[in-house]
Amino acid sequence: MAEINFAAFGGMGGVGSIKGLLATKKLARQLRIKCDELHAKGKYYQDPSVQPPPPDKWVVPSKEYQNTYRLKREKNEFPAAFRKYKLQMEAWILEVLKNRLGEMTEYNPKECEIAACQIADDVRLRARELRCERTRFVVFASVGQNKRQAVRCTSRCVWDDETDVQYTVTLCHKNIFAYCTVFGVYLE
Repeated sequence: MAEINFAAFGGMGGVGSIKGLLATKKLARQLRIKCDELHAKGKYYQDPSVQPPPPDKWVVPSKEYQNTYRLKREKNEFPAAFRKYKLQMEAWILEVLKNRLGEMTEYNPKECEIAACQIADDVRLRARELRCERTRFVVFASVGQNKRQAVRCTSRCVWDDETDVQYTVTLCHKNIFAYCTVFGVYLE
């Protein structure tokens, strides 16, 4: 390892002197640069048994895309891409609700909890199949017991009528009701 000449920094200076403080700062900077150089060469560790082995495979870092901060859609993108699929999406949601709840005849809280999660996942996957550019999907599904009571599910969010869309489908059996909403939100 290269020797560092303390005389080049004006000696060590007196304790507490400005000259000594500046010399210490300059010495610390030079040591940091020297350590970085040794790290880059792989010679920082003196004992080769302590030095980490080279990686088997070099990993290429993944690309991260930054937001474009485009607040409005381009002229050729109106109306919102997800808005075009209203009838198809509502039919898909109804089909998913019937498939998941068709075999249930009695209300069981555990089964209904699992069914609500599965409905939300299935509907979200179906919405993604449409490949709507710059649209994020949020799905809310609820399954409960139907005892002829009045139930309302509501939501509040910041909304832009030109770019954001939501579809809601409700299904009622003799003992079970299901409610599913898909929000298609324009991703800025």
